Amino acid sequence: MILILFILKFFCGSLMFSYWIGLALGKNLKTVGDGNPGAFNLWRSAGYQWGLVGVALDFLKGYLPLVFLIQKGYVSGMEVALVAIAPILGHAFSPFMRMHGGKAIAVTFGVWSAVSGFQLSLCLRYYSRYSSHRLQTHQQINRKRN
Repeated sequence: MILILFILKFFCGSLMFSYWIGLALGKNLKTVGDGNPGAFNLWRSAGYQWGLVGVALDFLKGYLPLVFLIQKGYVSGMEVALVAIAPILGHAFSPFMRMHGGKAIAVTFGVWSAVSGFQLSLCLRYYSRYSSHRLQTHQQINRKRN
């Protein structure tokens, strides 16, 4: 059963939504920006609105199926780790892209949010806000010195 779930999650992760959105918009993500077929290259090449759609779809393909499997009790314990890694690998090594996928950043964030119940997500939000504030303060100090 775990092997079947792994394969299903791998193929779920290998769906390259951002790349397909880019093609629909007339942009081949493999030939624009950094050449990566993921959401962040879609963001750079087609604008933040489409980039957000790509990020959301990549996040959800990592998050929703895993939450469903965990809540319904289909996976537990170490099985969660095996099934959780599948969409990340599917996105990074997509058979639809001849095993050259995206960086899997949004998918990884979706998987981690599903596994941790958004606890890490909240920590990262706090950390990024704290780090951003420290950076702004540091920049203000440097401006005053110059």
